[in-house]
This record gives sequence, C-alpha cells and structure tokens, in this order.
Amino acid sequence: MELQNKTKILNKVGISPIMTVLPSSTDFEHYVSHEYSNSIRKETDEAYRMFEWTLLHLSSGLRLTVTSHEDYFDNVTYKVISLYIILTNNENISILDVDFENKIFITASGEIPFKEVSFKIHR
Repeated sequence: MELQNKTKILNKVGISPIMTVLPSSTDFEHYVSHEYSNSIRKETDEAYRMFEWTLLHLSSGLRLTVTSHEDYFDNVTYKVISLYIILTNNENISILDVDFENKIFITASGEIPFKEVSFKIHR
C-alpha cells in the first residue's frame, strides 16, 4: 500500500503512519497476536528493542499492525506497517480504503460492510 493512501486511511481514524504517542484507548484496543507471541521474530526484535502488536479500531474493526522501536535514549517510535480486517469467517483481508459514512471497507476483491468484520481479539 502506498504511503499516501495509508496516511489517508489512518487520518480517518485519527492517527499517523509514524507516531511518538499511542492513540486513545477509548478508540482502539491493542493486543499482541498469538502468531507474533510465539515467533522467533519476537526474540530477535527484543534484542533490537523492537516489538510488534495490533491495534483494533473499536468502531469499525480495522486492524493495524504496529511496530515500536525504542532507541538508546528511551524514545519510542510507533510505525503502522499494515492495515487489514478479519472477517467473521477468520479470513484476513488487506484494505485499500474505508468509507466510514457508509460503513464499508474497500478491498481488492470489492466492498465489505463493517457488519461482516470480526471484532474478536486474536491473542
């Protein structure tokens, strides 16, 4: 996904592709995915003071994979690396855009209404 399009979508939910402060906990739930928790990548990331987690936008079901990196001065930078949804059948789908007014996600395979999106936390 192009940075310009990613930025446009993220602005709709009130965040930026790169942040130094986490978004409001009333708008998002954050969790660490089961896949990442049990991966070798997690161990490697810890050595480099990095971490990966997911933000779930509570009103739409949009999920953001976010990495955090802590530098040697204890400054943390958060970077959104992917945007996707999980359908009620547990299928992960990347999104191209979102229409909050009509409650629709735009994907490569067409439009998906918010009501078909799972809000289940996949820890």
